Amino acid sequence: VLAIDDPEKTLALAEVLAKEYPSLPLFVRSYDRVHAYKLIHRGVKHLAIETSGSALQLAQELLVSLGVHPRNAFRQVQNFKAKNQASIFALAKLFHETDRETFIQHSRQ
Repeated sequence: VLAIDDPEKTLALAEVLAKEYPSLPLFVRSYDRVHAYKLIHRGVKHLAIETSGSALQLAQELLVSLGVHPRNAFRQVQNFKAKNQASIFALAKLFHETDRETFIQHSRQ
């Protein structure tokens, strides 16, 4: 588990660990989406964006406060979380392989 407050040190350590111990699963906290893209490019397959957990928790609480049944709010948040995680991995590839405009166009879809 890597949960270091310095994004650059996290990138460097993830890169070294992935090269030296390729079968070691790395679970890494990323600073933001761009940091996540860079980590994925270095071989990280398990990551969490620093602020996503609290944002999803607040979204779930908001849905419940608006009258959504807690179970339905939970499902909606989990559905969003799964789709968001998939989009991070899909966009990570484009982040490193395409120009800025192509990347922006795909990220809006």
